[in-house]
Amino acid sequence: MKKVWDKEIKPKYSELKYNNFMMFSYHSLDEYEEAMNEVVNGQELHIGNQFRTGYMINLYNGHKYKLLSLSYSIFLVSFASVILLFVIGLIFF
Repeated sequence: MKKVWDKEIKPKYSELKYNNFMMFSYHSLDEYEEAMNEVVNGQELHIGNQFRTGYMINLYNGHKYKLLSLSYSIFLVSFASVILLFVIGLIFF
C-alpha cells in the first residue's frame, strides 16, 4: 500500500494529505478548515477525493480480509487438531 501511495497517488494529488483518514498526521484547526474549504468548494477535487478514498479503503479492507481469513484458517486447523488429539487421548489412555 505504501508503494502505491508513493508511486501513484502522492505525486498527482499532494493535497490528499488533508482529507485522508488513513494519514495520521495532525494539523491545526485553521489548516484543516482551509483544506476542507478547498475540497468542498472544488467539485473536481471533491469527487476525486471520494474516488481516492474509496480506493484506499478498498486496499485497506482487502489487506484486513486476507489477515482475517488466515487467522480463521489457523483457528479451524488448531481446533480440529485439538479435538482429534482429545479423542485419541480418550481412546488410548
